[in-house]
Formats: sequence, C-alpha cells, structure tokens
Amino acid sequence: MRRIYLPGRISHTVTLTGKSAHYLTDVLRLTPGSLVIGFDGRGVEYTMKVEAIGKQVVTLAVMQKQTSSVCEWPGRISLFQALAKADKMDRIVREATYLGVSVIIPMFTQRVIPRLKEERFSRRQERWQRIAAEAARLCGRAIVPEICPIINLEEALEWPAERRIFFWEKAGQLLQEPLGNFFEIAVYIGPEGGFSEEEVNLARKKEVSLRSLGPRILPVETAALVALTLVTYQLTFR
Repeated sequence: MRRIYLPGRISHTVTLTGKSAHYLTDVLRLTPGSLVIGFDGRGVEYTMKVEAIGKQVVTLAVMQKQTSSVCEWPGRISLFQALAKADKMDRIVREATYLGVSVIIPMFTQRVIPRLKEERFSRRQERWQRIAAEAARLCGRAIVPEICPIINLEEALEWPAERRIFFWEKAGQLLQEPLGNFFEIAVYIGPEGGFSEEEVNLARKKEVSLRSLGPRILPVETAALVALTLVTYQLTFR
C-alpha cells in the first residue's frame, strides 16, 4: 500500500492541498476509494481512504490508527556527524534514516570545511529534514529522525548515552562487542579531514570509546554508512 508522510496533528479527516495533493493524484494516480498509509513521523501510522478529489485538493478519511515499531530498534541511535559538504551530508542523512538512526546532530569540528551562517544552516536543516522524511517513507519507517541544530564537539561529547562510540582511523580496535544491552547509543563521525589529535584526546578525557573502521581511510559519507552498519549489526545481539 502507498505511504505518505503527514506531519502534524491528524484528526478523523485530512485535507491535502498543493504539492501533497499533486503527489497523490498526479504521481500516485489515486482515485476516490483508494487506500493509503499515512505516518506522522513520530511512530503512528494511519490507514486512510481517499474520500474526495478536487482541483488541487484531496480529502482523506482515517479508518484505522496504530503505533508501528516494526522497523525500529528497541533502543535509540544518535548520530553525531561533523558537518560535510552539501551533497555528502544529504547522502549521510538519507542512509542514516534507512539504517534506523533516531536523531542526527551536525557538529562543528576543527577540520570541518563548510562554515555556514545561521540562516543558511537553517535552510540546510529544513532540507535534511525533508530528505529524512522521504527516506523514512521509502524504507517503511513510521518515525522520521530529528535533525537537530548544529553544536560543537565538546557539547556533543556531553550527550547522555549509555554507550558512546567515537570512530577514528587510528584507534586500532574495531567495534566487535555486542551492543544489545544498551538502549541509548551515540555514534561520532569526523569530517573530510578527520578528527584532530586534540579532539581525540578530548574524547578520551570524556571516557568515550574509540573504535576504528579498519586500515583504510574512508570518505566521510562512506565512514558514516560503515559505522552505522556495524552498530546496527551489533545491536542484533540482544
């Protein structure tokens, strides 16, 4: 059944206009009586029927409401990603959503290349939220990861998590231990130039676990994908 993202409060009926209505009628080719699954991005799904179609207006009726966690991990994964260039960050947000991340927090680190002003970052944040919503729709998730405001590394290392994993190419030790006993897991990924020695020492001081992704230097978007794949694999040992 077709899936659509419906952020905000959903009552007994929903009226869609503009691009949302165009998507249902001209892209999905729905007609009155068609059924769709709507999700609110917070874990609730709605079975809905197309009641009426007007000019750039579609009315949906809610038939059933249910909480969906079938695609979610029992715990929460928070991705702390050093800000990457636009196309790379887009891919990281998309792949992180596919892999079950709950929240994505962009970070400023010493070697971050993009230095976005507040207004420009706000537009990027909105874009990444749309990318996360579309990725959640495609992979069947009812939860859309939150894209948080950007913070610095020191703030990120204070994040309250049961297990904090700082991926660094010189760590020497791979991630091999099961993570099934932890509910809150924080993952830290550096920028294109990697974390500096000073930042690594700060992570050690904060008692964050340092782990390697292997002997090769990986592009930032590949590093994020590999790290999250390893973490989600280890989460299966519950």
